Amino acid sequence: MDPQSPLRMDPRSWSRRLGLLAAVACEADPAQEPALLREALAVLTVAPSLHAPRFAALPRDDRFERLLATGALESAALALLPADAAYILSRGTQGIVLASVVLDGEDQELAAEGATPGLALLAALAAALEHALPACDAFSEYEKPRHPAHPACLH
Repeated sequence: MDPQSPLRMDPRSWSRRLGLLAAVACEADPAQEPALLREALAVLTVAPSLHAPRFAALPRDDRFERLLATGALESAALALLPADAAYILSRGTQGIVLASVVLDGEDQELAAEGATPGLALLAALAAALEHALPACDAFSEYEKPRHPAHPACLH
């Protein structure tokens, strides 16, 4: 999608969608993962103009659906990350998965837990993007998003 497309989401709406996506992903059951990854692709596709270049290389819908259909959910989640994002993925002995994401140009790492690697990556990415939005100056001081949505699973 063209970064100047009128179909781009405004920063406030995008922030709300990202916050909700982060909160839902870190609490989701593994059966919800394909639907949440589809939702994430849809949200990233309409990123505000300032953030649109980060997502120029998002996979086409048909390729993304093939990843989901073949059970390559971690690959689908990784395909959503901007090329310049740094990430760490960890799975503990109790099965808890933790992902951290740092976006290029940002100084804070955002981490999230999830039931699966894909859900943890999705929650951490959404949290990192939500955190990066104040840099776009589309918010007044009182409207800037606070630290991501769900303190129980976001660190």
